[in-house]
Amino acid sequence: MLAALAFASGASCARDVTLPDAAYSTVAFSDSGGVYVTTASADGAVFELFSFDFKQRGVQWRQKLAGLGVVEYDGDDRLLVAEQPGRDAAVSIVDAKTGTSSFRTVLPGIEMIPVSRPSGATRHMATSGRGRWLAVAARYGPMQIYDTRSSQTAGAPSPIWERPWQVVVRSVVGNPHADVFALYEVQNDARHRVIVVALDGDRWLHADTLEDAAWPTWTRHGLIVISPDGLTLSNGQVRSSIADKDQIDTGPSLDSAPYQLSSDGTRGIAATQRTLTVFDVVGVKTVRTIPVDTDPRPPPVITAAFSADAIWALLNTGELLRIGPDDKPTVYKRLGPPSKIKDNFVLEGSHEQVNYQAELAPDGTFLSVYRPARSRKIYRLP
Repeated sequence: MLAALAFASGASCARDVTLPDAAYSTVAFSDSGGVYVTTASADGAVFELFSFDFKQRGVQWRQKLAGLGVVEYDGDDRLLVAEQPGRDAAVSIVDAKTGTSSFRTVLPGIEMIPVSRPSGATRHMATSGRGRWLAVAARYGPMQIYDTRSSQTAGAPSPIWERPWQVVVRSVVGNPHADVFALYEVQNDARHRVIVVALDGDRWLHADTLEDAAWPTWTRHGLIVISPDGLTLSNGQVRSSIADKDQIDTGPSLDSAPYQLSSDGTRGIAATQRTLTVFDVVGVKTVRTIPVDTDPRPPPVITAAFSADAIWALLNTGELLRIGPDDKPTVYKRLGPPSKIKDNFVLEGSHEQVNYQAELAPDGTFLSVYRPARSRKIYRLP
């Protein structure tokens, strides 16, 4: 499979890479330029995880997987990898530099990677406390917390805390600097909420519930969530508004949050159908609002990211915008001819039929475009 890696050079994106044999694939980007990809052959016989080095234009390391795989970058050169070889899932912590595993556990009867909705497997693993605690929460399953320092000599480690499955889980996120997790779930009555659990002595306890909240993200300055009023930052009992409901789409989407943070967590971008709002996490304030009206029907922003000297924004039309210091968006690349783009570039017909999946690296250095059951292409941005 890896022998089929293909490179392309062009005026706009030099040294792009295409994975043509990627019937099922996920990608993760580190904050230092690393690219990590899981792939599966069309016949379901070969499953792999590998690290790709764009500078060397080659594979740094690779390893076989037992089944369908999902990879997420968790910070501090740490990858979280889920595998689904059958009814039982497995989750591992992998060194991003070497590919070696430092922790692995088996989840009997848990479906971590639903084949019918591959994107639903992301953001369901996280660590906290500088990597000591691992939380795993399948979309339809319990949330479990593991002590990654536990011995594996007697077999797979057992969870030290478990919250029974009751609702649909959208994501779990950990605070890298404290022993605390936030679980985003959807209740049976379709209400959204965020559950916070924290370590108290030697026990994990429920610490807080944020009703009507969605898509949590931990920063050094507190927990960011979406609420009906907009984007808020919670730090203990103090909750401050970052962007109001007119600056961000508050209705939680199916698989992604309508905001992204910079790689250092100090800035963020909130998206609506007409604007990008740049906000300051430290100062808890809006910095500026950038219009993205490129069409009589302004398309929503799928994802956005900060680079060293610009903001990148991918629109639902397939247009990749580069926004410089003058705040004037310019179309950097069109992903496919307009005649092939129907009402929606990423979703064709309905939310269940995914045409494209696209995401930007947090530092704005890469754009990944994945065509399910076909291929993945990664563009290197200037």
